[in-house]
Amino acid sequence: AEYVAISDEFKVQEPFTSLIVAETSHADALANLFDKYGLDVPEDTGEDYVVMPESLQEAYEIGVQAEIANAQLYEDYLNQDLPANVEQVLNNLMDASLDNHLTTFEAYASGDLSELDLQKTNELTQFNQNFRMPVTILCGKFTHCPHFYHRFSKIFRQI
Repeated sequence: AEYVAISDEFKVQEPFTSLIVAETSHADALANLFDKYGLDVPEDTGEDYVVMPESLQEAYEIGVQAEIANAQLYEDYLNQDLPANVEQVLNNLMDASLDNHLTTFEAYASGDLSELDLQKTNELTQFNQNFRMPVTILCGKFTHCPHFYHRFSKIFRQI
């Protein structure tokens, strides 16, 4: 919900549109684990926690801090005794946070996009424009925010 709100507020697509697609994929990976273990997927209450930054620069800087916090959260989960498939998903998500999302926010925050794979980013943006469903549909299940991960953390302890 936050990426959608920022994208709408500042009339920008990238990096938020690509991150929305990625976060939806991440949420689906977690939801699949819930289905496998017969657990209810937590309700998405992300819209209740949307905070609008005052500028895009602030949004990028908040994104950097959020990805660092997400990676630490995954690390905390991985310190628990979890089934191998849960560990694999969490490792994949942590790698995506550190290797993709964090580096994207760092690049946008610094203004140096030279290290980003802009061809891939442009293709994703074009895809999203060609199939212009409301962005809220793309990320309707969950929100990229600590509240989302907090809901899952309680359930990971049950597995």
